[in-house]
Amino acid sequence: MTKHSGSLLVEVLISITIFIIGLMALIGAITYSVGSIVKSREDISGDMEITNMTERDAMRLTISPDIGAIELSGTPSGTVAATLAPQSGDKDLKVIPLTCGLYLYEYESGKRRGTAFYLLQREKP
Repeated sequence: MTKHSGSLLVEVLISITIFIIGLMALIGAITYSVGSIVKSREDISGDMEITNMTERDAMRLTISPDIGAIELSGTPSGTVAATLAPQSGDKDLKVIPLTCGLYLYEYESGKRRGTAFYLLQREKP
């Protein structure tokens, strides 16, 4: 029978090395997960902020439609023109031209574009 002195030590060192590599991979995965959760939380917080600003201004416009553009939180993005026409059976109604200011509410998060809303404010004829 031959002696294999030191083979147990080599096996233990190899198993410890494999264990450490697995542990480092697990730590890396946990770190990445926590970073993703924090980023997601920031994105959701920003999206909710934009949503709240848009809803607040929409409510203000609903209650008092004569609010000036300066009082809105959104960025002016031009105007939209449309025509409201009666249906074919409604001969008593006339065509109504409609012009609205377009306001952009947007949240950008790093490289990706976040939530964006547009709000229309009817302009005086």
